[in-house]
Amino acid sequence: DIPAEIHGMKFEDMDADGVKDIGEPGLAGWIIYLDTNDNGALNGGESSTVTAGDGSYSFTGLSIGTYNVREVLQAGWLQSMPPSGKHVVTVGLADVMNDVDFGNYQNADITVMKNVLNPDGGEVVDTHAFTVTINGDTKGISEILNAIYSLTPGTYTITEGADGDYTLVSYSNDNNGNAADGSTFTVVSGDDLTITVTNMQKKATIIVHKNVLNPDNGEVADNHTFTSQLNGVNNQVIAEGTDAIYIVNPDTYTITELTDDADYEFVSIVDSVNTVGSNEIRHVYIVNKQKKATLIVHKNVLNPDGGEVVDTHAFTAQLNGGSSMTIAEGTDATYMVNPGTHTITELADLDYTFVSITESVNTVGSNEVRHVYVVNKQKKALVTIRKNVIAPDGVTDVANDNSFTITLNDGQTGTI
Repeated sequence: DIPAEIHGMKFEDMDADGVKDIGEPGLAGWIIYLDTNDNGALNGGESSTVTAGDGSYSFTGLSIGTYNVREVLQAGWLQSMPPSGKHVVTVGLADVMNDVDFGNYQNADITVMKNVLNPDGGEVVDTHAFTVTINGDTKGISEILNAIYSLTPGTYTITEGADGDYTLVSYSNDNNGNAADGSTFTVVSGDDLTITVTNMQKKATIIVHKNVLNPDNGEVADNHTFTSQLNGVNNQVIAEGTDAIYIVNPDTYTITELTDDADYEFVSIVDSVNTVGSNEIRHVYIVNKQKKATLIVHKNVLNPDGGEVVDTHAFTAQLNGGSSMTIAEGTDATYMVNPGTHTITELADLDYTFVSITESVNTVGSNEVRHVYVVNKQKKALVTIRKNVIAPDGVTDVANDNSFTITLNDGQTGTI
C-alpha cells in the first residue's frame, strides 16, 4: 500500500482576510499537529511537525482515514485560516493533500498622541483632555495621556471629538489633508503605528472692569479714567462703563493699576492674578474710592460806593440749604463734601446788601478744591448831629438860634 500525505503552509495573513495573498510570508517554527482525539490540544502520542523556514510543513506515511489538522497557537497571534480553527482532511490510498494552509496575524498597535500649539503656532504645555474615536471606540487623550488601540488589520478612520475651545489642526497620517473629516489609515499584521493629533489653543480674554465708590463706600456713578496694566505693561484706559479688554495667549497674567492717581484711593483688585485657558474669558474688578472734595467760601465786603473796605462783620453761609457756617473777611467757611453738585447760599443780613456769589452751584470731583466768593456791600450809615449852646459859665443851657457850620471827614458840610 502507498501511504497518503498532507502538505500545507503556515503564513502571516497580513490583511487578516483568511486568504493567502501573493507576497504574504511563511512563518517558521510553528507546531502543526494531527489532533487524533479532536480536543483542540496537542497530547502525547499525537503526530506533530514544525514549519520550515518558508512556513511549509508535511505529514507523510499516513493511513487511509480522516485527520483533524491543527496548529499550536502562539501568544500574540490570532488565526484567520481556517475559520473553524482546524482542517478536517480525509485521505485515501496514496492521496497527496496540498494547500492545507494556516493563516495567522497579529493585531496592529495604534498609539494616538496629542500635541497642543499656542495660538501663534508655537509649542506649549497644555494637559487639556480631548477624545478620539476609532472603530466606535472612544478614548481620552491629552499631552500626558496617550490613547492605545489594538486593531485587527484593516482600514479605519480616526476622528477627534469636537472641542469648541480649541482648533483642530491636523492628524500626522492624514490621508487627504482635511482634518475636519478625520483621517483614514490602513494597518497590516503586526503594525506599530503612532498618530499625532495636533490642536491649537484659542486666544483667551481678560476683561478689566472699574467700580468707583464714594468716600462713604457707597456706590456712585463716576466715569473718571484710570490706567490698567497687564504684566506691568500694556496700558489701557478703564472707567466705569469702559472696560479694558486684553486678548492673550493662555497663560498666567497679573493685572495691576497705575498708582499715580492722587485723587482716588485704591481699594482692591479681585482676581489680579489669572491663569486663563484656551478660549477662556476671565473678569477682573478694580475698585477705587473717591476722596472728599473741598469747598472754600470766602467773604468780601465793599463799601457803599463799591470800593474795597476792611469789614470783619460775620455772615452765615449755607451748603445745600443747610450746614451753616460763619464767614467773614479773613474767616473762610470750609466744607468737606462728597464729589457731586453742591449749592452755596448766604443767609440775608439786613445791614448789608447782597451783591453776588461766584460759582454758587459747584460740581466738584474727587479730591477737588473749589473756591466760592460771596460779595456784600455795606449800606450807608446815618449820622445825626444836634447843637447845644450853654452859657459862659459852662453849665447853663441857653436858647440860641445862631447857625453853625459842620464838616465831616469825607468833606460833607452842613448847617445846624
